[in-house]
Amino acid sequence: MFPNAKFIHIVRDGRAVYRSTKEVDWGYKDVITGAINWNENVRSCMLKAKVFKDIVYTVRYEDLTNDSIRFRLCPRQHERYRRI
Repeated sequence: MFPNAKFIHIVRDGRAVYRSTKEVDWGYKDVITGAINWNENVRSCMLKAKVFKDIVYTVRYEDLTNDSIRFRLCPRQHERYRRI
């Protein structure tokens, strides 16, 4: 369907994921279950990223404010980006 597609795998700190989802209906109700599921999900995505290393770019959520990361993710957009 999209033969030239690229994918960005954004990994967020598991503690932050738990804190921001524990109050919502679909969130984890206890920290242990949240940590186990976060770990399984990240491991699964990292394995897929190794298999498809030419089309998957993994980045930490916290690093998205880094200019060099943004440039690698969107090189054409970087020319128009200016920090305010």
